[in-house]
Amino acid sequence: MAHRGRHQGIHAGNGSFRYATRQMSEGLKSRARGSPVARYGRSRGGPLPAPSPTTGVLHRVVRAHLTEFLAAVDAQTDGSGLPGFIVNEFRKFLRSPS
Repeated sequence: MAHRGRHQGIHAGNGSFRYATRQMSEGLKSRARGSPVARYGRSRGGPLPAPSPTTGVLHRVVRAHLTEFLAAVDAQTDGSGLPGFIVNEFRKFLRSPS
């Protein structure tokens, strides 16, 4: 019985590694055509609009919990709290226009 190479499976069947990778690539492309990016991306009228900072989840969480968070930090740091520039960045983020 002849010795078969370690990579026999790659060359078995339809001929070559190149054929197998081409088939895999075509399969991935066909799946991508059904994806939301393919349906609504650049090819169909441009990119999706960026979400407004004031309607995002992060903005809602910071708005709902900032006071409580700052009080907790003050309590855990013996009143020194966060550096002023960080508190200012949080407040600026909450004032950001949409």
